[in-house]
Amino acid sequence: MDFASRAEYRSRIEQVVVYINEHLNGHLDLAAVAAVSHFSPYHFHRIFHGAMNETPQAYINRLRLERAANYLMKSKSMSVTDIALACGFSSSSTFARAFKQHFGVSAREYASGRYLRSLADACNSQVCTMAAGETPAWNVEIKDIPPLHLACLPCLQGYSLPQICGTWERLERWAVAHRAVRPDTIRLGISMDDPTITSEEKCRYLAAMTIREEIKRDRLVSIMDVPAMTCAVFHVELLIDQFQNYYQSVYRDWLPDSGLEPADFPCYEVYLQPPSESIGDAYRMDIHIPVVPI
Repeated sequence: MDFASRAEYRSRIEQVVVYINEHLNGHLDLAAVAAVSHFSPYHFHRIFHGAMNETPQAYINRLRLERAANYLMKSKSMSVTDIALACGFSSSSTFARAFKQHFGVSAREYASGRYLRSLADACNSQVCTMAAGETPAWNVEIKDIPPLHLACLPCLQGYSLPQICGTWERLERWAVAHRAVRPDTIRLGISMDDPTITSEEKCRYLAAMTIREEIKRDRLVSIMDVPAMTCAVFHVELLIDQFQNYYQSVYRDWLPDSGLEPADFPCYEVYLQPPSESIGDAYRMDIHIPVVPI
């Protein structure tokens, strides 16, 4: 096996994944997507399918529908038409057909919770894993977060701890080689998908760290610029198997009473110690949920 060649293929597909995510709400021309990979457009489709087990178009469509499902559940002020356009669909009718085909119910039924067959289903699902009233003692503040210039590597094997740790090890090696680590470096993980909507093995995670502006993208890492935003910042110390319950409690118990709703950017975790040092122990971190007034 040629490990250098395989690493080059993986790096190119990872850059395509980042590009797709950044342009999901607009027109995504497959020729432009192929150009990001620097593979021949005649072969890109098969290479992407081999790496991701989905065609490029199927991957884009699934991400758009899953983003729409997130909006339906968490951004109640948006109409179905607003959501369709924000997720890159050309019309609400096109969106409606695609959504029902993918999820088996209409968008309005999904938003109302009727996609859960019964209350018993809800209570046995990951959507409802805490009993009513069993909420954490919130240690949260609302903060204005400045822009972040990030080097990032995606983990495309779901929210699997060994795979995520492997991605962090790759990013740390790159950072040491490029003298990118400073005393004020911030390490953050961006969870791109909600595992209650996206199949667990298809959830996407970005390992990222702040870097100097003059450091540019290379063949190993992608560069992401996160704009300034207001975040609800939750100061927590959690075991790995407590993450999902905590997130669900935030969305179920804290947000509805906050006068805020999630902004159009994924939540992310700022680690107060390198992730590799927390394996088997509690993770000390600040969970950032971008928010705007309702």
